[in-house]
Amino acid sequence: MRKIILAALLTFFAAYTFAQKAPSHLKYFGYYLVDTEIDDPHDNSTMTTYTEEVANFSNIAHLHVSNYTDDLTGRINWMNTNCLKPFISVQNIFWSRKDSNGPSGNRFSLLPDYLERWKTFKKINAQALTGSKVEFFYISDEPTWNGITYDELNTICNLLKNDFPDIKIMFLEAYITLKQLKIPQSADFIGFDRYCVFHPATDTSYQANLATLKSKLSAPHQTIWLTIDDNWIPLYGTYNYTPEMMASVVQEYYDVAAAEPLCAGLVGYMWPGGFDCPEQLGVRDMPQNVRDLNLKIGRMIKVNNTPCPDNEAPMPPTGLSSGNIAPESFSVSWIASTDNIRTISYEVFIDGISKGSTKRTFMGISGLKCDTKYSVTVKASDAVGNQSEGVSLLITTSACSIEKPVNQN
Repeated sequence: MRKIILAALLTFFAAYTFAQKAPSHLKYFGYYLVDTEIDDPHDNSTMTTYTEEVANFSNIAHLHVSNYTDDLTGRINWMNTNCLKPFISVQNIFWSRKDSNGPSGNRFSLLPDYLERWKTFKKINAQALTGSKVEFFYISDEPTWNGITYDELNTICNLLKNDFPDIKIMFLEAYITLKQLKIPQSADFIGFDRYCVFHPATDTSYQANLATLKSKLSAPHQTIWLTIDDNWIPLYGTYNYTPEMMASVVQEYYDVAAAEPLCAGLVGYMWPGGFDCPEQLGVRDMPQNVRDLNLKIGRMIKVNNTPCPDNEAPMPPTGLSSGNIAPESFSVSWIASTDNIRTISYEVFIDGISKGSTKRTFMGISGLKCDTKYSVTVKASDAVGNQSEGVSLLITTSACSIEKPVNQN
């Protein structure tokens, strides 16, 4: 009996996992440092582009501009080929450190020749800078914290929006200067970063930061982003947080984003490790439970906004079996299918005729003939209707009931 109960529970949880869906307002999921010339020190290879590693469960990825003369065409096309749209970090085109008088200890200002630099960059990348290829320009890390004035920020936002109205504009502010933040109306996505917060859903200080950010939005089209604390550094160990425990942190960030209608996306800091210190772990270095949760969340969100058509059918279900066989009915169950994005339902056929669809991994069939052999086929479907090959099984209903003759006496 315990084995039967355990099998039923496993079937339920498998069905629940694949039935989950991200709320419609969540449309973006990805990571920092995907294509930014950062080599993760925790593997045995020299690697600075991680596009293929994240493509299966992301729809955006960070692409860094080192110099205004960079030709990004090949890198952008490669992301697009892998069903990703880049968010391009362009801050090196416009800003440079001026002195130490900013709140962070650094004060950045516009370069005197920023217009010429921008014109050069546009000319070199003319074929790739379109809304169909690029999701947004990431214009600055923590501008207020780093001493960038509102006038300068507004100037660059307006410049980019005027030149590329179909490419969105994003920046992140440091939580500590959110109260001083002023958001240009031409900006689209605004977020903030705050790390070492292990319970963002209930942390009153974090929730106050989020409320402050929302209050700073200056135009109806603007939405907010959350930066997931998706890394591990030795400091976290002093709070008794192991790398495995970061899965609960990631889950809370998703829960906060799912509950906030103004939140458009989540971006994980970060995919490769070793950027802030040699011991730092990125998601790719994390334990399996953390990686699995990132994959699950990313796939749910990617269903809401895939950058390219999904032409890949799910894998066929496996483990088709029968149960509760009676003269006029039986039930069938199977092991959940997998898909490049998400399996959404299963269609059951009896002798080639559809008996309907279900999001569960079992179905009861009734209205059958006794002592009759039936061919049962189950096919999986994804969110856009791609259907898998079927898995089939022959099932014979129980023998017909024998009626006792009526006693005439």
